[in-house]
Amino acid sequence: MALGLAQPGAAAGTLARPAALTATTATGWVPMLWEVRGQGESKVLLLGSIHLLQERDYPLPADVQQAYAQADRLVFELAPEQMLSPQLGQAMLRSGVRRSGRLQDELPAAQWQQLSGWASQRGMPAERLQMLKPWFAALTISLQEMAAAGMQAELGLDRHLMARGQADGKSMLGLEDGLAQIALFDAMGSQEQQQMLAEALDEAASNGRRFQALLASWRSGETAAFWAQAGQPLKTAYPALYQAINVQRNQAWLAQLPQWLADGHGTTLVVVGGLHLVGSDGLVEQLQARGHTVERICTVAACPKQQRRRSRR
Repeated sequence: MALGLAQPGAAAGTLARPAALTATTATGWVPMLWEVRGQGESKVLLLGSIHLLQERDYPLPADVQQAYAQADRLVFELAPEQMLSPQLGQAMLRSGVRRSGRLQDELPAAQWQQLSGWASQRGMPAERLQMLKPWFAALTISLQEMAAAGMQAELGLDRHLMARGQADGKSMLGLEDGLAQIALFDAMGSQEQQQMLAEALDEAASNGRRFQALLASWRSGETAAFWAQAGQPLKTAYPALYQAINVQRNQAWLAQLPQWLADGHGTTLVVVGGLHLVGSDGLVEQLQARGHTVERICTVAACPKQQRRRSRR
């Protein structure tokens, strides 16, 4: 679940500029990057991110570096000032903690047993989880599992580009409000929250194998493989959760993109979780269905065979 949602409030103030940002030799991963043609010279570039990455994923591939250089503005799920706001992290904590009752009493017995087993394996007293709502317990599991696998939110593609944009004085915006993202969690019914927790526990039970397979498909740029790893299992096994965190948010974002396609708006680079771009509910196919021209951008040598085209320079 850490892949699907930006993680706010981890740090405050100026974004750090890691050494990876200053390196010059591009890495070998293939970006999920598309161009949406607008009016006149305006265009939107869609880049599928992973919110937690490793140092090996930097520096950026050449196509992403060029997309960034072309961009007049950067648009993320959350604006940088909100992503880094300690107040937003505190608001998430307040929303994620129960006001009464125990988590155990809200979950099926088998799920609580699975959650207790996970806590025991991680050396965490299960009683510490009793005060949490299911969705916050799910995020806790996801972030701890990603950290154990060597993934860092500070190295996520969105934060990387935020740091670079801040250093270069780029205009940076957010597609949604941080408090609204928290409200999305809190508004989930019992079914969606239990599905979110089940998905996090399933990933933990795989000892990182599922995440590593997903990350490998993202690095390959193979959208069908990425959908098979990230989207299809979620849509099939947890349909209510899929609707809440993916479809509904995509529809809200689709309503905002046309403003940057209007004549005179230059180039806008939109960076969102990769899941939001792929599949029939993703932004790419949804924009195509609305009559927009959307083309994959990738260098011929690296682009997946079925999607090869020369990058527009």
